[in-house]
Amino acid sequence: MSYESIIRLTFYTMNINIKATNLEHTDAIDSYVKKKAEAFSKLIDLSSNQTFIYVELEKTRPNQQNGEDLYRAEVTIDHTGEVIYADAAAPDLYAAIDIVKDEILRKIKKEHGKKNDLMRRGMRKIKKLLRLNR
Repeated sequence: MSYESIIRLTFYTMNINIKATNLEHTDAIDSYVKKKAEAFSKLIDLSSNQTFIYVELEKTRPNQQNGEDLYRAEVTIDHTGEVIYADAAAPDLYAAIDIVKDEILRKIKKEHGKKNDLMRRGMRKIKKLLRLNR
């Protein structure tokens, strides 16, 4: 039994697209994904309508070692042309979503750190040039 369901949610100004493959798409999954997406709102400027979050949830083949089902969660965030991607697999769907959320947050914080460091280096150079021109 293979089927897909795609639901589009608008939350704040983020557009969340949730795609479920080989599992039933429920309101509980939607609310859990929305709850986890709130963590991104603290680090991403949501004032623009150019933020899209694509979530793919999938129930994959049973694990070869113990025969359990494996759930995969994949998240792509497109924020004003900047793309952040992470995926994870776990025996529980909600655990896979939590792992992906943590990975996305880690990548967002890393990018913010790089931008801040670049800005600080530029400001230091400007300050140094201003001192030399006196």
